[in-house]
Amino acid sequence: MFTDIAEAFPQYTSVMFDYNKILDSGAKTIVPSYRQQAKKLQKQIRTIKQEDPSADITLIAHSQGCIVSGLIDSRGIAKVVLLAPPWSVSPKRAKYRPNRKVLKNGAVRITKKNGEIIILTARFVFGLKRANPLKVYQKLSKTIPTAIIIAKQDDIVDNKDFRIPSNLEVLAIDGDHNFTGKDRDGLIATLSKVLA
Repeated sequence: MFTDIAEAFPQYTSVMFDYNKILDSGAKTIVPSYRQQAKKLQKQIRTIKQEDPSADITLIAHSQGCIVSGLIDSRGIAKVVLLAPPWSVSPKRAKYRPNRKVLKNGAVRITKKNGEIIILTARFVFGLKRANPLKVYQKLSKTIPTAIIIAKQDDIVDNKDFRIPSNLEVLAIDGDHNFTGKDRDGLIATLSKVLA
């Protein structure tokens, strides 16, 4: 998704990175805690600002990365765009997900349909108990212009019957959680308006 976004906006310098540790050529992913992910994001922002103090940074995050975006020191960021953000998280959902195994250390091992393995670290699972995404987004929107783009046909996040606070700019567009297929063009068109 993010490579498509970067290609669609060549006038911007894009910095893309992964919060997770990718092993075995992408066959296995280790997911650290929200706080550890936030430290990595903060380091990226600090590096950009050191290289170009006048940089106008727009942060675009997807899914769980939206929560991480709200946990950093937001100074130096001009705008935040949250794509398909979760409205709530639960360790129970992670532990009772199909094709999962709870490990002795409290981590959760999930085998995806395509055979990929995701390890949610024990710290990540513990962080799910304390996370309140809605409060994170509200706090974020009080300090930085924040736009939320939700996917109407989201197959991961439940958008039904959820009351979104009036102080959040929310755009609902067609698409699954990752805005795949023809819906990627709709995401790019919407981002074009949001970034203008």
